[in-house]
Amino acid sequence: MPQALGLLLFTIGAPIGVVNAVAIGFGATLVNAAIGIGLSYVASLLAPKPEAPKPSDGKTNIAEPTAPRVRHYGQVRAGGVIAIIEPSNGKLHKMVVTGTDEVKAIVGIYIDDIAVTLDGSGQVNEWKERGENAANRLIVKTRLGLPTETAYSELVSAFPGKWTTAHRGDNVTSALMILNTGKPEDFSKQFPSGANTTISLIYQSSIVWDPRLGAYNA
Repeated sequence: MPQALGLLLFTIGAPIGVVNAVAIGFGATLVNAAIGIGLSYVASLLAPKPEAPKPSDGKTNIAEPTAPRVRHYGQVRAGGVIAIIEPSNGKLHKMVVTGTDEVKAIVGIYIDDIAVTLDGSGQVNEWKERGENAANRLIVKTRLGLPTETAYSELVSAFPGKWTTAHRGDNVTSALMILNTGKPEDFSKQFPSGANTTISLIYQSSIVWDPRLGAYNA
């Protein structure tokens, strides 16, 4: 490229000094650019890599096909691993596995780091005011991780054949969110995090054997 530019200047009658200066300067620029790119690449290799979020961080929902099962003790706040995230009939269904084995009670729910409450049908009260047609705007269902659990009927209905009553999730604590916008164009307003909307649970966790009582206790 420097030679081509020099030939062009030479052809149009530029002085030899200008031709050489341009050719040399352009070549030096390419060398400097190459050195800069190389140094940037080396720096990126040496820089510490950010750690991927883990379910045990307490707030995150991650997509990980081979994630370890996590057992919690005491009262904890737990995020989890996404088991399914699929749209159906204008609603986004997102189920998150938060832990292994039965817990005593769920005492708190967070959506996108916001503490929320549910009405009797599982609707999130804090989302009812977000836009028109607020009925069923955001629904949350949970499971305590019983030895024999019950499949989420909402998933069975939304994904017949793909999610069945056999998908019970025995000994798995979980939460299901159903995001309903009403209008597609309102989705980002009602759910600023979109499909990345997260859920985490606060619960009194794993029930363990208490030798003093001769029984299982939280």
